[in-house]
Amino acid sequence: MDKFLFNEQKPWEIATPFVGAALPRNGFFVVPDIRNATPAKEIFQAVVQVVDGKFSSRQIEEEFNQWAGPKCIWRWYAKPMTVTSFLMRFPSPRDIDAWKHFGKTQLRTVRNVTIQVENWFPSYGATGDLDTALFQVKGIPLSNRNCPTATFVGSMVGRTLTIDKHNLNNVDYIRI
Repeated sequence: MDKFLFNEQKPWEIATPFVGAALPRNGFFVVPDIRNATPAKEIFQAVVQVVDGKFSSRQIEEEFNQWAGPKCIWRWYAKPMTVTSFLMRFPSPRDIDAWKHFGKTQLRTVRNVTIQVENWFPSYGATGDLDTALFQVKGIPLSNRNCPTATFVGSMVGRTLTIDKHNLNNVDYIRI
């Protein structure tokens, strides 16, 4: 058979790997980050950050409704992300740029409130990436507690970066 004849995977060939099952109730599934080649619809989102003052999501929706005018059919919806920031969809990137152009802006409907519109990106608000995780592994016989065995056991969860060599002779567990 020609190896290029069947270049797509069959549904039964795709399985979400289950990792971390060495300890009860500590396993998890790893779902790969697979992006669509053609997105269904382009969505323009921005973060509305409260610089000074307090207001609710309903008040910010009302502010944007007044800004757009009575003939605008766009449904403004402010989704709270934190206490001082809201995620909003915009009809076009031009509208986002119009709000970003002015920087910090005083609101008309609510006094003493200042907002700032910023571009939104998927990792907005993330404090950092998960780089390493420390696992305690139990049940390895004392005769097999060495660096190569610990590396093999760690590779079942992910890439082994370091082994706690001081814990290899611990009676209870080893740390990877």
